[in-house]
Amino acid sequence: MYISQGDTIACSLPHPIGYDVINYYIPKVVNFQEEWSTISKQFPLYVTLLYSLSAPIGLSPQLVITSVAAVMTGIFDLSLFYIKRTLFNLQIIQSLFLATFTVLQMAEMTHPGRCFQ
Repeated sequence: MYISQGDTIACSLPHPIGYDVINYYIPKVVNFQEEWSTISKQFPLYVTLLYSLSAPIGLSPQLVITSVAAVMTGIFDLSLFYIKRTLFNLQIIQSLFLATFTVLQMAEMTHPGRCFQ
C-alpha cells in the first residue's frame, strides 16, 4: 500500500518515533528560517528546540533529532518506571518490565504504516 507523505505526517505527527522524524522534523529544522510561518502555526516549541540544538553547534539535524527522540523516549520510560514503583508499589523487576513493555508498545502503535491497515 502506498502512503503519501501528507498521510504519514497526519497519522503520526505528535509522536517523535517513526517516519515523522524524516518526513517532518528534519526538513523543518533544515529550512527553519524559510518555513517559520508554517512552523509557528503547528509545533513551534519542539521544532525551535531542535533548531536551537543543531544550529549553534553545527551538528546535522538528523543526528540531533534522532538523539532528542531517543532521550525523550528514555525520559518517558524512566517516568513510567518511577510511577509504577511508587504509585503501584511494584518490585523493581515488575516495574522495569512494564515500563519497557509500554515504551515498546507505544513505538509500535505510532508506526505510520499501522494507521492505514
